[in-house]
Amino acid sequence: MRLASTSRMMSTHTTATIAAAKANAAAAEKLLPFLDAALKPWAESQTQHLKDVEMWASKYPAVTEEICKRKAANPLAAGIVATTAESRAPSTCKYTVEGTLIHNVMKKFYQDARFETFILDGIEITFTPEDKADMQAQMDSMSSELHTRMVGVIRSELAPVMPATDPSMAKTKPPAEMYPGYSGPSMETFLKTPPTSGKDHLEEQLKELEPMKMEFPDKMPVSAVL
Repeated sequence: MRLASTSRMMSTHTTATIAAAKANAAAAEKLLPFLDAALKPWAESQTQHLKDVEMWASKYPAVTEEICKRKAANPLAAGIVATTAESRAPSTCKYTVEGTLIHNVMKKFYQDARFETFILDGIEITFTPEDKADMQAQMDSMSSELHTRMVGVIRSELAPVMPATDPSMAKTKPPAEMYPGYSGPSMETFLKTPPTSGKDHLEEQLKELEPMKMEFPDKMPVSAVL
């Protein structure tokens, strides 16, 4: 399901979701002065949740409406739902005793996983030019930082063990003796060339390295974003 980011008036499910988020944020704000320090982040997260929903509704109204509509359908109220694509032999299943802590934890875990799959599966988001440019800038910055760190590691690890100079041509046979018919520069030319340090060779190679180039896509599954 491909949903574009064209702007339009918010639909019913989005409006209801924002209204609920506003009510939660207002209630949390009233409670904030009386909450323990450990609970204050929860109260503050309600305000952030409201801002996130409003931002998505503004930039990606179609995607937001589809997600809110699916959430309103309450997939967890459907009763018993299969957790595997195909039936499994009971002997291969792992069971927990109903009412125990592990049973409740695993039940909640699978419910949340099923809920997320129901809400997000099949929805594709097409990014606004502004968001794509922002993501591309972040990727370029990360690539540049990684490149700088990689070059630094190579230089610190290899430079100390590089040979002082390259093997001298004087220690080898003249090219004419090694390759019959050789007509390149004379041996004297090679011998007059100053020796090059291994570190210089390393620096030349490092200068040729460039940060990896990656292009941020125009669209992707919404499950990869949320």
